[in-house]
Parts: sequence; structure tokens; C-alpha cells
Amino acid sequence: MNDAIWLLLAVPEWYAESIADPLGAGPLTLIPACGLVCLAAGIVLAVRQRSRASLLFLIPLLLSEAFVAAAGALRGQVSSPTFILLAFLGVQFVLSAGLAVRLSGARAAGLLLGFFSLSYALFAAFVAAMAFTDSWV
Repeated sequence: MNDAIWLLLAVPEWYAESIADPLGAGPLTLIPACGLVCLAAGIVLAVRQRSRASLLFLIPLLLSEAFVAAAGALRGQVSSPTFILLAFLGVQFVLSAGLAVRLSGARAAGLLLGFFSLSYALFAAFVAAMAFTDSWV
């Protein structure tokens, strides 16, 4: 249970730290850094357009956090998590794309927030893969 809480709190911190050195670990830090820029721009556009529906993008974020917490709870117990990771990323893609399309009045904000959601999901999947197998980079 401690691993679940630890990862639940650590992943957002690790994700946010990527903005300090976007190329520090290659694409591993470039993707979250771009996601953070999209998050900032998406929030600004959503606020300017008064799009309350943009708050629905909290769902993919919370889903990613729940996935990472589950991976922490199952730390070292899944030897081959490929199917689990692909299923998670597929659900996240469909959810983020659906939400972006739903924001018809705030399409630009939806696209930016959708990219943020997908970049966070990719980062969460990477961390979850390490937790599932207990093989850390």
C-alpha cells in the first residue's frame, strides 16, 4: 500500500520536473515538458473561452493516477504488463480524443488539453511498467 501512495504522489512531481530540463533524458522528459506547455496554453484558452466542459479533462488525469496507484500496489507482481499498458493507453486515447471533440466551442483548448492528457498517460504508463515489473530505470 505504501508503494501505491508513493507513486500516486511521485508521478506528478516527476512529470512536472521535466520542464526544468526537457532534453535531460531524451523523449522521456521531452514528452512531459511538451505536455506541460500544452496544459498551460489549454488552461489559458479554456478560461478565456469560459469552457466549463474543459474540467472533464480531469477524468483522464485521475484515471492515470489510479492506474499508477494500482501499479504501485501490484509492484513486482506482473512480469509482462504489455497488454495492461496497451489497454490503458487505448482507453486514454479514446477518452482524450472524445473529450477534445466534445469541446466544439473550445476546440483549441480541447486539443491542447487532450495532448496533455495523452502525454501524462504515456508517462504514467512508463512508470507503471517499471512498477509492475519492479524494474526501475
